[in-house]
Amino acid sequence: QPHDVADTAPTTSATRYRGVRCDNSGLATVQPLTTNFSSLRATINAMQPVGTTNITIGVQAGLAVMSSGLPFAETSPSPDVLRYMILLTDGDNTESRYVPFSNTAAAPLMDPRTQTACGAVKAAGITLFTVRVINGNQNLLRACATNPSMYFNVTSSGGIGDAFKAITSMIKRMRLSV
Repeated sequence: QPHDVADTAPTTSATRYRGVRCDNSGLATVQPLTTNFSSLRATINAMQPVGTTNITIGVQAGLAVMSSGLPFAETSPSPDVLRYMILLTDGDNTESRYVPFSNTAAAPLMDPRTQTACGAVKAAGITLFTVRVINGNQNLLRACATNPSMYFNVTSSGGIGDAFKAITSMIKRMRLSV
């Protein structure tokens, strides 16, 4: 902390990316931005659930991918490029290396970090959509979205596609109105 909620380039041991100390080596590696859809699909298909949730680190990694700084320098933010992030979760914050408590005690301590990370995304000019699938803190996710209308509450896994269709429609409308 405070690098877990900011777009700080990893230059020292204090700013090194949080996955360096992750207890679960089965987590997927962050995919830099690319137009190689085969690679993206392979990355997504290789993902496996591990039973814990850290929304903050996902938001922070998304922010890093969408900025022009290291370690993901593929992005070139310009005023002509609109940036969108979709945060999808199926649970409450349950595990963080900063919170050495049981899963039930973690969320109240981690949720403020998530709020701060969401604020950093919005301050960077990125439009943030949030999707809650079955479980998770509705108030946190609604507040994280750029606008409450950009929060989606999905009550079954089958509804994820409908949420993404609605998000796609909103993005199309935003692009046409800019």
